[in-house]
Amino acid sequence: MAVTILLADDHPLTRSGIAEFVRREETFKLVAEAEDGISAWELIQELKPNVALLDIRMPGMDGFEVLRFMKYKHLLDVLPVIMISADSDGTNIEKAFDLGVIDFVFRPFSERIVLRRVLTTINLFKRQR
Repeated sequence: MAVTILLADDHPLTRSGIAEFVRREETFKLVAEAEDGISAWELIQELKPNVALLDIRMPGMDGFEVLRFMKYKHLLDVLPVIMISADSDGTNIEKAFDLGVIDFVFRPFSERIVLRRVLTTINLFKRQR
């Protein structure tokens, strides 16, 4: 199963760190990186990834705005989203789930846990469809 992942986070170290360990997995054929919400939205439309990891706070367009666009265009029906944040505020977590995210991952990350969550999300989403 060759999988395309979109990784949208404005922190270069977070982006490169996740991208590095995800690229080591044979399952993933492409890891596209976006540094802001606008780039993320453009890549979602262009690449049609299999899963997106989306930061809440990004310049230009935050993760919630990207989710609203995706919901409006019914893209959350075909693209599972895992939200990324260092903020464990229950209101933001609830808001993310209300907008349609599948899972939530907090910084600091455990590589193995992030990979398991991505793979589990993809497999569950495939079965559901």
